[in-house]
Parts: sequence; C-alpha cells; structure tokens
Amino acid sequence: MENILKIYKRLNNSYVKQRILLVYLIAQNTILSLAMLIFANVIISNGQINGELDYSQIRYFYTFAIIALFVLVLIFAPIFLSRTLNTLYKKNIIEHLLSAKVELSEIVYAVFLRGTSILIILLVSSFPIIVISFYFGGFGIIKMLKLVGIIISYAVFFSSICLYISTKSIDENASTIISYVIGIILTLLNIYYLNYFLNSRFLIVFYVLFNIIMSLILLSLSKKTSIFNA
Repeated sequence: MENILKIYKRLNNSYVKQRILLVYLIAQNTILSLAMLIFANVIISNGQINGELDYSQIRYFYTFAIIALFVLVLIFAPIFLSRTLNTLYKKNIIEHLLSAKVELSEIVYAVFLRGTSILIILLVSSFPIIVISFYFGGFGIIKMLKLVGIIISYAVFFSSICLYISTKSIDENASTIISYVIGIILTLLNIYYLNYFLNSRFLIVFYVLFNIIMSLILLSLSKKTSIFNA
C-alpha cells in the first residue's frame, strides 16, 4: 500500500499536472453551464408564453443532463487510463520502478487510483450544474441518489476496462481507440436501460455490484500482464 501511494503521488505531481486538470474542469463546467442555462431558459420562456411548462421539454432536459454525465465518463476515462501505462512504459518509468523492487501490480493499482480519482472529481464537479435540470420537479431525491450510484459505479467499471486494454498494447493510440469504441457501445447500452435501473431497487443493486465485481476482475487481470516486462 505504501508503494502504491508513493507512485500515486509521483503521478499526481509529474504525469498529470494540476493545471491540466484545472483546464479540464473549467472547460467542462463552462460548456455544461452554458448548455444547461440555455436549455432551462428555453423551457421557462416557452412556459411563460404558453402559461404552463411543457412536460415533454422537461423530460428532454432530464435526458440531456443524464446523457451529459455518461458522455463525460466516455470522454475522460480513456484520456486518463488508456494511455498512462503506455506513456510510463515509453519513458522507461515502469522499468525504473520495477528495478526499485516495486511490483507491477502496485504500478497498475496506482495508475487506476490516479485516473479514477480524476474522473470522479470531474463528475462530482458537474453534479451541481446537472441538478439545474431537477429544479423543474419530477425527479426525486431517491432517483438522484440512484443516478449518482449508477454514474460513479459505471465510471469505475469503464476505467478498469480502459486500464486493462492499455496492458494489452504498447501502442497508446490503439489502446485509446479501442477504449472509445467499447465506451460508445457501453454508453449507449447504459442510456437505453437506465430507466429500468432507476425504477427498480433490485436491478440497481445488481448493476452496482456487477460493475464493482467486474472492475476487480479486470484489475486482477491487468496486474498479471507481462507486456511491460518485455
């Protein structure tokens, strides 16, 4: 655990600069804020003209907000997890760490921890903006909590997929492309079945547990790879 934290701190200080994360945060939340405010303004303006809010427009607003969260996971998970190990390998950092008696599994866990923590920071920072869509009612606190659980667990699962893919190819571009292709498919499936998960207590528990278990399995497989010992 001590080595994992040391590698995590090294990645935190050198590989992903804090200013880069700040740029991502500003860009992401600026775009989201503008989109949400424009959408909200259209609904309010139409409501003032018609004398009542159009429920179909509110439903589209919810849908847009939820899709935005999944898109954030789709965009950022491959950026922070499908290239990191490849970059460390090309810079001989992995070789240096292994020569310092650090286990490959510890490097994998540290990279996963770093990438996933960044992704969750980006997601959490967007929640207050996304909540604007819930201001119009119809989306209770229970569903909001379920949605948060779904998004976070999916982010962890997709992050583990990206990391696993990166251990199978030294080519970082190939790892990134494959991660995006799989991510698009999974994102579409999640959006399609999301309503079932939100309206069922059993399905959402199964969904979260499935994501966690699959993440652990993929991490276990990732740490056993020999590609970086070549």
